[in-house]
Amino acid sequence: MLWLIFSVVSYLFFALASLGDKIVLARSPKPAVVG
Repeated sequence: MLWLIFSVVSYLFFALASLGDKIVLARSPKPAVVG
């Protein structure tokens, strides 16, 4: 049962980090480089 909690927490952390990167890229004056 502990692995399930760990996987959910890691997934949420990854999603939060990805969302934060998108927000930072959107706020940055430089165009986002894809790839």
